[in-house]
Amino acid sequence: MLQVELISANLVRLLEFWTASRGPDGRPPPRSVLDPLALPPSVLPGLILMELHPGLPGGDPFRFYYRLAGTAIVEMFGFDPTSRYLDEIGDTPEIRLNIERLNHAIATGQPHISRSSFMIPTREFMQVERLTLPFLREDGSVGFLLTALSPINPTS
Repeated sequence: MLQVELISANLVRLLEFWTASRGPDGRPPPRSVLDPLALPPSVLPGLILMELHPGLPGGDPFRFYYRLAGTAIVEMFGFDPTSRYLDEIGDTPEIRLNIERLNHAIATGQPHISRSSFMIPTREFMQVERLTLPFLREDGSVGFLLTALSPINPTS
């Protein structure tokens, strides 16, 4: 059961897509269902698709490889993380917290919802709502994470 209720209608639609795509046993859906034409178009700019790779010796169990970052993500981050590892971007408290969120979705096979503030390149703080969804590899293990970010209006 999710402990935080989503605010963003886009993220609600994405969670509904993920839930409808799950197997009858409740396991996460396969990566093959991630067809951009099947996703709500309004969520595409705020998507991040990460692939799980084995971790480095003595480090985290996984490395998170950015397969795709939407245009809104590139704008928020101030750079395009596509084709880079999360651990190459830096080792800040926010990145460590994000790794914890990602690992939670992997371990549980369930969606993870969070809200946070972070500094955007213009030196302003932005509040975002984040939905992370696990997807399975062909071998049945969690191998991909789809994260959607949606700015939170400060007046909401």
